[in-house]
Amino acid sequence: MTPNAGETVVITLPPNAALQVGDHVRVTGAGSGQWRLAQNAEQYVVTTNLPGNAVPGTVWTARDPAPTPQPWFTSASSASGNRIAAVARPGGIFMSADGGATWSASNAPQARWAGIAMNRDGSRLAAVVAGGLLYTSTNYGATWTARTTAEQPWSSVSISEDGQRIVGLVQGGSIYASTDGGATFTAVPGTGNTDWRSVASSADGQRLLAVASKYVGAAANAGVYVSTDGGATWTRRAVTGPTPPTDNWSYASMSEDGQRMAAIDNGGNPWISDDGGTTWTIRFSFSNWSGLAVSRDGEVVAALEPRDDAGGHTGYVFLSARGAGEWSFLGENRWYRGVSLSSDGNWIVVGDNGLDGAGGRLYTSQGNRTSGGTLGSITGGAGQMVEVTYQGNGRFTIGTYDRGGDNGQFAIR
Repeated sequence: MTPNAGETVVITLPPNAALQVGDHVRVTGAGSGQWRLAQNAEQYVVTTNLPGNAVPGTVWTARDPAPTPQPWFTSASSASGNRIAAVARPGGIFMSADGGATWSASNAPQARWAGIAMNRDGSRLAAVVAGGLLYTSTNYGATWTARTTAEQPWSSVSISEDGQRIVGLVQGGSIYASTDGGATFTAVPGTGNTDWRSVASSADGQRLLAVASKYVGAAANAGVYVSTDGGATWTRRAVTGPTPPTDNWSYASMSEDGQRMAAIDNGGNPWISDDGGTTWTIRFSFSNWSGLAVSRDGEVVAALEPRDDAGGHTGYVFLSARGAGEWSFLGENRWYRGVSLSSDGNWIVVGDNGLDGAGGRLYTSQGNRTSGGTLGSITGGAGQMVEVTYQGNGRFTIGTYDRGGDNGQFAIR
């Protein structure tokens, strides 16, 4: 079919089951209208070298999950980046299934939420309230169920891919672990009286990273801890370098295989481990930090610095790609909180907490790929051609392309 001016012909990629690694799909604009290469569920195209591609973090889109600005505190993203959970403190939990284009409010109570975690497809989540309860959802965050009865100063939570292994931290208390999706929790022996701040989990829930600060409970317990048995036992890891940590450990994140880990010493430095927490290296300089995320594939680390002061200092989203050396940064006058990433780090979500918690907007940035599933597409026009090659697991890469006679760019969604 040849599109006329003002028309768009949609060509959908074959489903994954009908493809073999190395298969090619080519689309060429033969008429004067446009064509769109659409995707099936669980498909996306890496567009790094395609004209029209954006580098993640260079273009930001403001999102408004709620009618008024909210004091955004944390967020969580699915592997594709399509599903997002955004959490206000105080406030509710808001869900998006289309990368932040539209939102719905969940039935989670209005509360001082402290942390949230999401599995790979976004179907299972866990969240905790500071001075409240631990909640789970098994329907993409639409409805939430309280899993604990005693109110505690929860600070962070993690969840495994299957949703069965959940670990929650209590500030000044213990680590609590569940192996039955939150039906029961057990306090882990030897973890009490500790200023627990943040926890992260591998996909299988066996490898965990937790950090503790020094202000609530025993200051001597502050540090970086690793578990390789689902949280049953924990080992404190030595973190040493030319600039010793201040022991105000506040944020932790890790890749889904549990090998790449990141921890932030607030008021100090971000630290990175590439060997499952055995050794640690300083990355970038000291600051007051407000968020940390490691992409599931371990290739991207993001950290947030919140600022908007009279001296003209702005807040930043710092991004570090593996092997890229120093971190790049993107500055705006924002009090950034709660960064989360897609599996490959090419979809970024951050929130603006606002000055003194006055509230702000959510922001997303996408690049180097189409959106996941049926949301993603590549659009071209007359004389333009693109060929994609199937690499397996729903992933395509750009083979050859032709900008067309006017040397135009492609629209990547």
